[in-house]
Order: sequence, then structure tokens, then C-alpha cells
Amino acid sequence: MPPEAERYVAETERRAAAIDWSAMLVWRDVACGPGPHQRLNVFAPKATRAAPLPILFYVHGGGWTHGCRSWMEFMAPAAAALPAVFVSPGYGLAPDHLHPSPVLDCLRALAHARTHAAEFGGDPDRLYIGGHSVGGHIASMIALRPDLRARFHLPDGAIRACIPVSGLFRVLAGDPTGATDLDEASPVHWTGNADMPFHVSWGENDYERIIEENREFTNALRETNVDLRAEPLAGLDHYSANLSNGDRDGAWCRALRDLMRRTA
Repeated sequence: MPPEAERYVAETERRAAAIDWSAMLVWRDVACGPGPHQRLNVFAPKATRAAPLPILFYVHGGGWTHGCRSWMEFMAPAAAALPAVFVSPGYGLAPDHLHPSPVLDCLRALAHARTHAAEFGGDPDRLYIGGHSVGGHIASMIALRPDLRARFHLPDGAIRACIPVSGLFRVLAGDPTGATDLDEASPVHWTGNADMPFHVSWGENDYERIIEENREFTNALRETNVDLRAEPLAGLDHYSANLSNGDRDGAWCRALRDLMRRTA
């Protein structure tokens, strides 16, 4: 990983280590498939709620070759404050697991979270899916491929919105995905299937490729007339854009709280 990515990972670990987990319900290493990478972590507020909570299913990044679900644990308290159940899935990494394996792994994890939603205090029909970087790619592929969702018995309407952060939306020949059809592996190719709201954000100082692909993706989504909010995050880069998701009073959490209210 580049040095800035290593610093990002260290910061996610530092923030997670500082959390007082006694205020939350925690399920780690929940099996959702036979593979060692087919696991998910679940976090929920401990306080009793009158009704089941929405589920925020958020996928880690790592350029298809690195990453783990624990990278996202720092977001759990902010998600609980929404309030929502927070789910962080694992998925197979390249070169051992190539496209479409990461997408299918996350679909399997999402289906498992939905099936067991009541155990976590979640509402199986109020799913919000997102992710950072490659995680945003995976979440958007799930959102834009109803044919794949049907394979995992995820009904239309259960996913209320897609929330990619600094996502990758066009797979290139040099990406380590193993995809033989680059269009088929690219969310921007599937925007015509959009049938749910999108909240798309990226860092104002993000990587040039990320900025270009987010602009291309949001322009394509605008052609579909779905509920779309697109937001470059002022002063943030590829990594601080995602770290800002851990601020329960920050712009991203405020936007997500509003999105959940509008789509309840």
C-alpha cells in the first residue's frame, strides 16, 4: 500500500481502539459463507428501541488487493447515533479472488444480514449500502444489478439507498480485478438500472481518477432521474473523506440521517 494508505489504516485502528464498546452490542466474525473471508462484523446501539433500526451495510476499500472489515469499525459509534445497525462485511481479495467474487461475497453478506436482521435489532427492509473506494464500487454494483440481487433473494425495495464514498465506478485494464469485460464490471455501465436514491461523495482533494469517475458517474445517474445528491467534501482527500464518516455531527452523517428520514 502507498504510505498515505498505511497512515489511513493506522488511524482507523487507533480510532477503533479508543471506542468504549460497552455502550454497544457487538457481533464479530459472523460467518455468512464457507470461506474464511466470508465473515461480517455487526454493531448496534445497546439502548432498547421501539422499532427495528435501519441497517447501514458499509464495505471497506483497499484497491481490490488489501483491506479487511475491521478497517470500518471506527464508524460504528457514529452509525449507532443515527441510529442504525452497522454491518461491515469481508470479501475475497485479488489475486486469489477476482471479479465478480468480491461483489458476490458482499451480496451473500448482505443477504445474511437481512435474514438475521431481527437478531441485531435491524429492519430487513431498510437497508442502506455504501462503501469507501473499491467498497463504493461494490456497493454500487449491488445497487445497479437487480439480476444479481435476485440470485440472493434480495427483494426490490429492501435497499433504500446507495451511499458510495470516493468510489471507483469504471474498471480499467490495469486494475487487479481479473475482469474480462470491463464494462460489465463497471457501475457506470449499469446506471440505466438505477431504481433507488444515491448519495455520492468524494474528497475535494481526492485522487484525480476518483474525482473524474465520480463526476462521470453522477452525470450518468442524473440522466435516470433518481433521487441523487452529489457532494465533493471540502478540504478532504481520499482517506480523510472516509475518516470523516466517523464524526456523528459531521456533514456525511447529517446527510445520511436526512436520507434515512426521507426514505423511511
